[in-house]
Amino acid sequence: MDSKILDKAILFAVEKHSGMKRKGKNLPFILHPMETVAIVGSITDDVELMAAA
Repeated sequence: MDSKILDKAILFAVEKHSGMKRKGKNLPFILHPMETVAIVGSITDDVELMAAA
């Protein structure tokens, strides 16, 4: 599995969501896309699909 694309997508998301908080919560917004990646990863091993999530 080549995870470079997933690594790049995660780094991009971390950079773009830096300092953002979830609406109505005091949690970093980046948790939402990371939770989404985890859900997609539990369904498929397709790293391109996980990166898109």
